[in-house]
Amino acid sequence: MISRGFIKNSVLYTVAGAMPMASAIILLPFYVKSLSAADFGALSVLLTFTILIQIVVTYSFDASIYLYFHEFRKDKEKLARFISTAFLFVLLVGVVVSVILAWIGDILFGGFAGNQQLNFFPFGMMSATTAVFQSVFKMHNSLMQTQERPLQYLTSNLVAFVLIAGLTIGGLSWFPSSLMGPVGGRMVAMGVVSIWSLFRIFSEFGVHFDWRLLKSTFSYGHSSYAYQLQQWIINYFDRPIMAWMGVMADLGVYDFALKCLVVIDLVIAGLYNTLFPRILSRHGDQAVSGSTVEINRYYNGLTAAIMLLVASSILVLPYLIDWFVTNTSFRAVVPFIPF
Repeated sequence: MISRGFIKNSVLYTVAGAMPMASAIILLPFYVKSLSAADFGALSVLLTFTILIQIVVTYSFDASIYLYFHEFRKDKEKLARFISTAFLFVLLVGVVVSVILAWIGDILFGGFAGNQQLNFFPFGMMSATTAVFQSVFKMHNSLMQTQERPLQYLTSNLVAFVLIAGLTIGGLSWFPSSLMGPVGGRMVAMGVVSIWSLFRIFSEFGVHFDWRLLKSTFSYGHSSYAYQLQQWIINYFDRPIMAWMGVMADLGVYDFALKCLVVIDLVIAGLYNTLFPRILSRHGDQAVSGSTVEINRYYNGLTAAIMLLVASSILVLPYLIDWFVTNTSFRAVVPFIPF
């Protein structure tokens, strides 16, 4: 049976993991009030670019930590060298990628943003910097999950949520009708939490760089890295295509619809982040690898939660949007919510 402790941790991980991304929902009224549909579409392209650079910089170590933490956990020295080296490697890759983008960003971003005249400087460069910060913070979150430290996970994500929301709202007030508020606010917020994450990691595990040990983990990382890039194409590549082929205002309405449905992804992500470390741990404890009744219960519960969330969103969200969104250009999204 699923224990009370598991249910408690599931709630903590769901709430905490939802906080940074929940800012996308909390901030929607401020975006709709301060930004035009075209600006909101441009912001969508920038956030899509940020996620792509984050995947490139992280190099799937956010996923590798789950696996190799359990593999090295009996050897504390080896575990410390792996964790510290992984974070230093991601920082190094982030610096290299940032330098390359500063050199070729205008050319690359011209193709990425299409014919909408969205320049790389300053907002593209700020988005790339944010991506490096998010890479560090994402790895820190992965480590907290696999260590099963829900309270620390909750604290770090609460701080990130408050900073992102507060600085973005303040930025929209200081720079109305401009992308400087949301882009700059997120960059500063993620910079603060990533520095805190690095301080905590190096305090606990020390500062090490063991290239041979890190290189030995790439066999898993390569396949996971390819998978993450494929997921980015599936989930986000429609934005740059729409920006390149259409009108940025139309992209803004389209992305607004997706933001309204983010709550489904948040709950599922929180449940999955609770399930995955437990499943890995159960597999590690088994003498023979394979599925069990207990492991299947986790997956069946996740499937049931997804079905309830989708049905509830189709029923409720169109009414909420119709009631609370006054900008007529954004209200055009209502008929498309069920699709």
